[in-house]
Amino acid sequence: MSNVLSRKFEWVDTTLTTVTGQTISIRENILEFLYNESIFSPFICGNIVFQDSNKNLIASLPIQGGEKIKLKVRDPNEEEVEYNFVVWAITDRTTKDRVQVYNMKVISEEAIKNESVKIGNPLNGNVETIVNSILQELDSEKPRTIERSKFNISLIPGRVSPFSLLSRIAGKSVSEKANFSSSGSRAESTPGAIQVKGTAGYFFYENRNGYFFESIDKTCDSGSSYGGRPNRGDYYYSPNNEPNADNQGIKILSFSFDNEINIMKKLRLGGYSSTTCYYDFCTGEYKEQTWSLTDTFKNMAKLGTQEKLGKYQEEASKSPTRIMSMILDHETWYNGEEPTTDGDNTEYPDYAAYFSAQAIGRQSILSAQKMYISVPGDCLLTVGEKINVYLPNTIPSEDRKNQPWDEENSGTYLISKVEHLYTCSNAQFVSKLELIRDSLGIPKGSSNVK
Repeated sequence: MSNVLSRKFEWVDTTLTTVTGQTISIRENILEFLYNESIFSPFICGNIVFQDSNKNLIASLPIQGGEKIKLKVRDPNEEEVEYNFVVWAITDRTTKDRVQVYNMKVISEEAIKNESVKIGNPLNGNVETIVNSILQELDSEKPRTIERSKFNISLIPGRVSPFSLLSRIAGKSVSEKANFSSSGSRAESTPGAIQVKGTAGYFFYENRNGYFFESIDKTCDSGSSYGGRPNRGDYYYSPNNEPNADNQGIKILSFSFDNEINIMKKLRLGGYSSTTCYYDFCTGEYKEQTWSLTDTFKNMAKLGTQEKLGKYQEEASKSPTRIMSMILDHETWYNGEEPTTDGDNTEYPDYAAYFSAQAIGRQSILSAQKMYISVPGDCLLTVGEKINVYLPNTIPSEDRKNQPWDEENSGTYLISKVEHLYTCSNAQFVSKLELIRDSLGIPKGSSNVK
């Protein structure tokens, strides 16, 4: 059975391997270890508060960067995890009363290799194939989870690093299961513009389990619509043993909200509605497309149970608040004698009309709510997972007996950032999570958004 309240941990193995291959135990040198993952970062990293008085490794080896660090830990639930890093920086070194302490910055080895690898050769095929080929340039043996995209692409990278290229491709990728249409209706607020629907955009990140290149909708989906993974578990904040607090979930030690409403930012980004002007310089054709979040909201994978946008947001979606322009080029990879229209008869059309406005809108609403929680240490928690959070209702105590949880702000959240803090002086381990979601509502309930 999981020990959901204990914060104790123990080191199983802690070593530093020098650039010449010498291995040294550093268990007594570690005062604190902070491990970081982010769903918006292509690598994992950490910081070790390093006490280096007895051996003075920074001078005797010396530590020069590039050393390999292995940290194997057993958490309060008896789970073991191994972290492998490379030293990339030493900062804040101080010496007082013959005690020397500094911060040892560590990072995944692929992040170091990424800086020296440049990709210039043409790439073509499905995103799934291209992502695999790019990651192979880093000689990484870590597991990969890659979602196939809706379109095949062909591009000339221009000698950029693998991570930069993958981040660029992620913003232009469209899930195979995306539901959209670009024909038929006209946008009322923009005469002559075609109303376009759908979502786009992928995540590219590294967590403890390897590399992930997946659509935002699949990551947020908990069912079968986009093939998402199930929720990891239930987390409850019940500081005063409120009604229904005798649950089997994990106790939340503390929580706070960062941002919940930011209409101005979304309006300026075109998060509710935008118009994109396209010019095909090969055919001379000009067209406008208007995207509205109201049409897309029903079909995208949502973290909350909210079924529709709020009234004000729906009003904001009726008129585009951002105008963008793009040049279309269907001819670069087309060898026919006559110009191709809308990418007909070419394997690699320019499909910007299916991701430009859609990706901006999907990413804009993704962090409609952001909160931070602290929980007893759990080294298996990773970014890209979803958890159910239950927060106490703040109505009078008598009413809380029937409605103990805040049914709007409780609900399913996506873990966007993880910090595992190991404090060695008292062997305490706490996990801090940044959580985001795109809509309100508690699981097995409904939102009151009108």
